[in-house]
Amino acid sequence: MAKQGSDTDNRPTVGWVGIGDQGGPMATKVLEAGYSLAVWARNPDKAQRLAEAGAKVVGDVVELGQLSQVVELCVLDDVGVEEVLILRGLLRSLAPGSVVLVHSTVSPTTCIRLASEAADGGVSLLDAPVSGGGEAARLGKLSVMVGGDLNAFLRVEPIVRSFGEPVRHVGPVGCAQALKIINNGLFVANLGNAWNALALAERFGVPRDIGKEVLGASSGRSIALKMMDSLILDTEWGRHSRGVLARDVELLGQAIADASIDEASLLLPSVRAAALALLY
Repeated sequence: MAKQGSDTDNRPTVGWVGIGDQGGPMATKVLEAGYSLAVWARNPDKAQRLAEAGAKVVGDVVELGQLSQVVELCVLDDVGVEEVLILRGLLRSLAPGSVVLVHSTVSPTTCIRLASEAADGGVSLLDAPVSGGGEAARLGKLSVMVGGDLNAFLRVEPIVRSFGEPVRHVGPVGCAQALKIINNGLFVANLGNAWNALALAERFGVPRDIGKEVLGASSGRSIALKMMDSLILDTEWGRHSRGVLARDVELLGQAIADASIDEASLLLPSVRAAALALLY
């Protein structure tokens, strides 16, 4: 069981918001690494397992901020991040010198703006989206990309490494979110390419299942090819995953527009074509 408030342990207390399929295992890894953990959940019953493992479950995010020197958010979207940090008052409850990590996949501009607000109170905000899904979170093998102040990153890197491998600082705040939605856009484009490749193989007389098996063991293999069939099924997981990917395609388009980057010769057209064919 992790110790709470130990005088002999100068490691920071970590506050956590968002204990879903990825966030829950990530928080568990932090606790298992020996950090004191405070958790806020909309439904406190969902935090019961963490409480039994030694986490302190708090009644609101202001209390969470008052207890914590590092806060990690793993909520659904931009609206959720804004609600927790601004509307519910978490950001203003943090002491100067605290660090916030946004693990959610959100707009780069959201993180840039919130980092500026955080800096007014002496708080560092890092965008730190993750890739790999629930299974990678349970194994402590999430890919974590981090944007923001390098010194703040170095202070929290050991915490992030409790659930992440690799962990990489990629540039100023917002860069990590940009890289994450580029990654998800590339995945969608690869889905479209895999779908078209199997369709082409069928036109040559190769059964779809055989084409997938052989391509999956050859140089053209990809994670998208491996996951494609489960993603397009009309299941709860398939529908949810397609919805998340469709949202990320829109985030990518908006981020490119916000940065005034000419999209015509870049990734976005192929991403949007694949999304229209497979996600909607």
